[in-house]
Order: sequence, then structure tokens, then C-alpha cells
Amino acid sequence: YFHTVAANREKYTFITMMSGMRPGFAFVFAALSHWQMPLVSAESPCINDRLYRHDNVDKRSCQWIKFKQERREEYCQYSEVHEACPVSCGVCCGDEPDYRFVGEKNDGFRDCEWIGEKVHRQDAFCSKHKSARNVRDACPKACNMCVDITYVSV
Repeated sequence: YFHTVAANREKYTFITMMSGMRPGFAFVFAALSHWQMPLVSAESPCINDRLYRHDNVDKRSCQWIKFKQERREEYCQYSEVHEACPVSCGVCCGDEPDYRFVGEKNDGFRDCEWIGEKVHRQDAFCSKHKSARNVRDACPKACNMCVDITYVSV
């Protein structure tokens, strides 16, 4: 799959390779002239950078970018955003492996994998705020909150 975007005033062609990819990962490369630069590697965790803010504007987090298609089209065209916010830009979709929260009945710690095992758990937890954040932001794959890759034509 090919799509072209403008990134940092340069024109890049992104190639998403589907064959041989692990679940939840996409391999994306930017081709500029005749060399390639990886944007998200197979070794990179497929999670958004929680500290990233586009242009250092406090509200422009990866989550802020993710939840409106217009924002994804505007911001995901920049390689910096693609790298910091791969889930928000639809490059890949993964749950944060270290995210844990206490269950409703104080019955121990739960994680994204536990939520994803049953639909009633998704319904019960994905819209909640647990362990100082929204569960759906930490567990986008388990909560079925993945977005399609943002294609931008130039």
C-alpha cells in the first residue's frame, strides 16, 4: 500500500507492508529520493508517546489528534507525529503492556489483555477512567479503538 504525504515541507511516500507483520504492527517507511528511513520499526512498541505535544502546545497530545479525523489528516502528515503517535495515526494498534488498574470489586490488578478477552469487560471498562487515565487510551486494541491509517494526498 502506498500513500504520499508532505512532511516537514518534504514530500514522502509511505509504504505500509502487510506481509510478515506481527499482529498489531505495521512496518512503515518513508522513501525520500532513493533511500528509506523507518518511521515505526518492528522493535518499537506500538504505543503513543504520552509526553508528546505537537509544537509544544499542551492540548495537542496524541489522544487529542486521534479522536477527530480532521486532526489526523492535518497532523499525521508530519513524520514527527507519525513517529510519536503511531496508534493515533493508524500506523499500528497496540495496548500498553505495562498498564494495570484495580478491578471493580478490588479483586486484583487487571490489564488490557483481560479486558479484550470478553465483550462485557470492554463495555464495562473501556469508557472508564482508571489508574489516572482513560482505559480506552491505554488499551486501544482491547477496546476496539484502533483507527485506520490516515492517507493524505498532496
